[in-house]
Amino acid sequence: MLTVRRQATILDADAIAEVQVISWKRAYAGIVPQPYLDGMRVQHQQSEWKRVISNLAAHVMIAVHEESVCGFIAFGQARDAELRPYAGEIYALYVEPVSWRSSVGKSLFEDACGLLREEDYTELALWVLRTNVRATSFYEAQGMARDGAEKSLEFSGTPLIEQRFKRSLI
Repeated sequence: MLTVRRQATILDADAIAEVQVISWKRAYAGIVPQPYLDGMRVQHQQSEWKRVISNLAAHVMIAVHEESVCGFIAFGQARDAELRPYAGEIYALYVEPVSWRSSVGKSLFEDACGLLREEDYTELALWVLRTNVRATSFYEAQGMARDGAEKSLEFSGTPLIEQRFKRSLI
């Protein structure tokens, strides 16, 4: 599958929001409570993505196939204070379900690693829901490993545990 990857612009926010909602509803079914997934709306995500894209401290890249956004990645400096200033973080990486296993996600991941290296980050971190086997397997295949850090998030009143993964960028 031939895709073009590029930096996102404000004009891409609607398509990014659509990919996020579609992929969340498919990837997190049976993991995140269904009422939370049912309540997700593209319109709610659009303004958030416009804000993120406008934030000069974060990068948002998209993958485009046949003129449609089929995936995106958001990344920048690690949010966890103990990892700064040497670690970058992937905040979000989502690919529309029809493009899963097509190398779109891997290509976006590699692009992010390259840009973070250029910005002199030596480590990469990200957070994954403990029960998200698909994402865990993907990130392990990219050389990421659990570092033991965990935090709890709540979705529709249900607590879920996220695990932090890290790897070297050098």
